[in-house]
Amino acid sequence: MRARAAKDLVRGLLVVDPSRRLSASEVLRHSWVAAGNASARPLSAALVGGLSKIQAARMRFRGAVQSVLATIKLGKLRALSGAGAGEMGAAAAGGAMEIDAGEAGASAGAAATGAGR
Repeated sequence: MRARAAKDLVRGLLVVDPSRRLSASEVLRHSWVAAGNASARPLSAALVGGLSKIQAARMRFRGAVQSVLATIKLGKLRALSGAGAGEMGAAAAGGAMEIDAGEAGASAGAAATGAGR
């Protein structure tokens, strides 16, 4: 019964919509708190230290995720900004390559027929 009441309290606190979420006075009147299940004594230093380490790790993880997302966005922006110039450059290079290939083909053909001698 206590576990069910505790879960009900936590569910009431985790409601996203603030107008439907339990208020502080509603929490104090909740059956789990009113039954004396909540302790008034302070948390131990070890527990607080452990929670602080978890919070610090969470913040580092969040920062790492944000860095990765920023790197991905930057790569996409570079690709978009370089796409116009890159496509034009590739087309120009491709055109030059076609000319070079054509000249190479003509030279190869001339060498094969002996016309180049």
